[in-house]
Amino acid sequence: VGWLMLMAGVIEIVHAFGVKTWGRFFYWLLSGLLYAVAGFFAFDNPILASTVLTFLLAVALVASGVLRVWVGYGHRPEPGWGWIVAAGVISALAGLIIAMGWPVNSLWVLGLFLAIDLIFQGWSFIAVGLALKR
Repeated sequence: VGWLMLMAGVIEIVHAFGVKTWGRFFYWLLSGLLYAVAGFFAFDNPILASTVLTFLLAVALVASGVLRVWVGYGHRPEPGWGWIVAAGVISALAGLIIAMGWPVNSLWVLGLFLAIDLIFQGWSFIAVGLALKR
C-alpha cells in the first residue's frame, strides 16, 4: 500500500507542474505531497500507520454520517431529504463496522479504500483526458 501511495503522490506532483493556474497547481501539489508523505510513513512503520489510519477512517465515517443524518433530517420538507439521511446512516454504519473490527481489520481496510480511491482517480483522469481530446 505504501508504494502505491508514494507512486500516486509522485504522479500528482509531476501533474501539478503541467497545470496552467496557480490555484490548481497548489491543489495538485499539496495533494501529491500528502499522498507521498503518507506513503513514506506507511513504508517506515506499516503496521502502526495502518492501525492509526484505520481508526481515523472509522471516526471520520461515523462523524460525517451523523452530520449527514442531521443535515438531511433538517431538510425534511424538501424532496430528496431521505436520500441524504440514508447516505448518512450508511456512512455511520460503515464507520461503526470498521471500528468494531479495529485493530485487526487495519491490515486490509485501508488497502480496500485506497484501491477504490485509485480506481476513481484513474477514471476521472481518463474522463478529463477524453473530454480535452474532443
